[in-house]
Amino acid sequence: MTDIKQFIESHIPQMDSPEKVYTFFQGLGYRTLDPTFRGKEAWGLREKDKEAIQNIYTIANYQKRFQIFLVELKAPSSAIIRDLPRYFERETQYPFFVITSDYRNYTFVLVEKIREDVGVWKRKLVKLNLDRENAFYTDKWILSEIAIKDEREDPVKIYGLLKEAFGVQKVTKKFFTEYKKQFDLLCESLKRNNKGVQQFYSQDKLYAFAQRFLGRLMFLYFLQKKGWLAGDRKFVSHWFEKTKAKGKNFYQDVLEPLFFDILNRKRPGDQSPFGKIPFLNGGLFEKDYKEFLHIPNETIEQILNFLNSYNFTISEELPLEVEVAVNPEMLGRIFESMLPEYERGKKGTFYTPRPIVHYMCRESLKEYLCAVSDIPRFKILKLVEDKNTQELSLEEAKLLYEALDKVRILDPAVGSGAFLVGMMQEIIRLKNPLAQKLSIKITPAQLKREIIKANLYGIDIEPEAIEIAKLRLWLSLIVDEELEKVEPLPNLDYKLAVGNSLIESFRGKKLLEKEQLQQSLIEDESQRLIREFRKLKDKLLDEMDPEKKKSIRQRLESIEWKLMEKGLSSEAELKAKQAIELGAKYSQARVKMPTSEKKKMEKLIKEASEAKDFLTEIKKTGAKPFFLPQVYFAEVFTEKGGFDIIIANPPYVRTQKLSDLPYKDDLELHL
Repeated sequence: MTDIKQFIESHIPQMDSPEKVYTFFQGLGYRTLDPTFRGKEAWGLREKDKEAIQNIYTIANYQKRFQIFLVELKAPSSAIIRDLPRYFERETQYPFFVITSDYRNYTFVLVEKIREDVGVWKRKLVKLNLDRENAFYTDKWILSEIAIKDEREDPVKIYGLLKEAFGVQKVTKKFFTEYKKQFDLLCESLKRNNKGVQQFYSQDKLYAFAQRFLGRLMFLYFLQKKGWLAGDRKFVSHWFEKTKAKGKNFYQDVLEPLFFDILNRKRPGDQSPFGKIPFLNGGLFEKDYKEFLHIPNETIEQILNFLNSYNFTISEELPLEVEVAVNPEMLGRIFESMLPEYERGKKGTFYTPRPIVHYMCRESLKEYLCAVSDIPRFKILKLVEDKNTQELSLEEAKLLYEALDKVRILDPAVGSGAFLVGMMQEIIRLKNPLAQKLSIKITPAQLKREIIKANLYGIDIEPEAIEIAKLRLWLSLIVDEELEKVEPLPNLDYKLAVGNSLIESFRGKKLLEKEQLQQSLIEDESQRLIREFRKLKDKLLDEMDPEKKKSIRQRLESIEWKLMEKGLSSEAELKAKQAIELGAKYSQARVKMPTSEKKKMEKLIKEASEAKDFLTEIKKTGAKPFFLPQVYFAEVFTEKGGFDIIIANPPYVRTQKLSDLPYKDDLELHL
């Protein structure tokens, strides 16, 4: 294997011709054919594919069951990758092909068959992108894994070897293992080098800072992949080397200004000391500590060496098209993997496989569209399952497009945002053919921005989960944005909220009743506060000024506390009033109070006292034990009375333990 690794290390930079590609597979042990055996005419290509393809070479042929092809394109094209397997599958059961247009950038593609139903199979493409002049360590490692010992190997075994080597889970596991190691080293370094920083005395706060720091750093890697950091795709490493050479500290002199000033503030022409870098907004790069923090260059160098060994791709994976690289979805898996198994079960944090996410999202939207329209079900099924709009009239297409505009979706245990991203992708998948039928012109970036701002909501008990969910939605926007036209990211604070979605009551009594959400001629204090909350929240969504954002958030926080205090005070007053009325009933009648009624009155007095004491306690600690969805998502409750779709992981709980939960009254309230 050492010889294979050395061969790959030396040969990849030289792979600048078809002959060198053949030599590459020979070096991996494959029995290759004559490089002159090529030609695209024999493949029966469609005209548009014939125009795009320069040549097709058959590199290796194992009993026609497994074959390797080299496709030379006239220009780079991701669309043609999806078309090629149908041609190759006419000749072989297991195709594996390599695409290039310049013999510098290559895409290796493994074709898998996924069974969806009895006799129903779908094609899945697993891709590995390789720049021969800047090959990543992991890319070379994966390619070393497809080497065979005997060129006479059975074709099925060879295909199995490639399938294992190109397994995304294998790369993911390797990334997680190293990430955990770097995370632990970072935490140790933070404690050792910041002894006076109070927040690092708490393990939870230390872990939260480390997780957020690594999340921000990886976000930079996604940005540099897009060329958004001064056009330098190795921006982070280049500036680290410059800073280190000058004897300066990379965190204080580069990352802090970059995070909290440059990416977080609007600047003329996007100019900065580091070159042209866009203002992003959104809240990811807002400073959340006041202390002077020191992270040694040695610590950051270890982290950068780890990150530099992986290829980062900004595109979200689709169920049937996967790239073997670090993508936004991995951020969610990282969050899930960093929780111990006990904590995951306790907090309900579980990773849902992507195919299940997309299936649940698709089925939910299908049922929603059927429920809100009188359009025959078979027409909606054709749209949802096949993106087919032929059966729809223009009026029906318009109705469905508007229904997708109006749908309000909540994930009450959002985790890393997998279901929200899945819902966004499914809505786009349905809106695109409808827009085409209706002659509506909208860019992918505009469509995503509209969906994120209008349709998607999430709650999670874990603050870091909310941060990662925001990150994934922001990254999904950046995918389709052009640097010259990039718009600031929306502030998602009150779209994705930290809280326990099960707790919105005290002792089984809701702090806000439904009537308080309805508009009326005589507006009470709660209704006025909710209306103000909604207006401020709408304003915050697109606010770019840091000071104004801070002011709006403070007012929103104040309103939330007022509503909680009002709810608890009302509960205490109600119980006290009921106790007084009960006592007065018997004293006025001059009748001895029965024991059962006496116990009832004592209970009311106790509950009134508990509500008062509880209010005093939470005001003292500043802890918010309730989550009020009617306030946070006021626009949904005032307009629709609730969400159209609630989607989440199944509740992985043991029912016999529910009685021990401190919020069991809240669970009963929702039954």
